[in-house]
Amino acid sequence: SDVCSSDLDMLFTEFAADVEQPGVLRRVVEQVAVQNEIILVSGDGSSYASPTALNTVLQFRDLGHTNVLYVSDTPQSCERLRTGVPDLKCVWSSRIPTTRPPHDGICIKKYWDMRFFFYDLRKELLYRLAVEQGVNVLQTDTDVAWLASPYPLLKTHFANHSLVVQIDAPLVNAGVIYVQNAREGSGAAWLVGDRLEHLH
Repeated sequence: SDVCSSDLDMLFTEFAADVEQPGVLRRVVEQVAVQNEIILVSGDGSSYASPTALNTVLQFRDLGHTNVLYVSDTPQSCERLRTGVPDLKCVWSSRIPTTRPPHDGICIKKYWDMRFFFYDLRKELLYRLAVEQGVNVLQTDTDVAWLASPYPLLKTHFANHSLVVQIDAPLVNAGVIYVQNAREGSGAAWLVGDRLEHLH
């Protein structure tokens, strides 16, 4: 019931690739997923954010999981992050804007920084990975401590659930979300897509 990676992990050829380019995400899935499972982590390469993000990657590695996909903001961030974890499976997304949007919406007023755009990007990739690419995705914030592998519980107690989410009453918490078997046309696919649309 656990998802452990092989000692002979496939070479990751998409390092520092832009997941918005045609075919990149499909190749990433082929090279990162283990037993159709991906763990999604995101963050920039700054000295502020990267230590906790890389710590999350290393926590999963200590638990036997190398099916971690790290999504960053630039190829240069991937390069910086690789100095901490040399075999990091890091890609980036050109969807993250580099300049402040020219309007004064509430999100811009309250949340204009990289955290908001990673929040948005994670939901986009959660949909694309789980629904379009058909893999099961555990999306986690980097301030979550993983002391044990989540897969034994997810694959036994929650085996018949398509969505497992951490609650932050009265809302679904953005920090830990697990989506499995979210086929196109399913209720889970609709919900993940609907949340993404509202966020956009």
